[in-house]
Amino acid sequence: TIRKGDWTEEEDMLIVSLQRQWGNRWSSIAENLPGRSENAVKIHWKTLCRRGVPEAYAKKLESAALPGVKSEQAAQVTQA
Repeated sequence: TIRKGDWTEEEDMLIVSLQRQWGNRWSSIAENLPGRSENAVKIHWKTLCRRGVPEAYAKKLESAALPGVKSEQAAQVTQA
């Protein structure tokens, strides 16, 4: 099911964190956001950047581990 509702703060933080780790691999990032398409994630990322959100979350991300990230997926993407 495609999710078209509002984005949660947890989703925003997950996008910022994964984009910092994996770069613009939107399909890999979208796999960690159930119901969100690759294109929706990319568009939301651009919106977050215009609002300055990645910089605001940077400090939060350094000290907090985010739930929901598939460790096998992280290993595959970082090796590719």
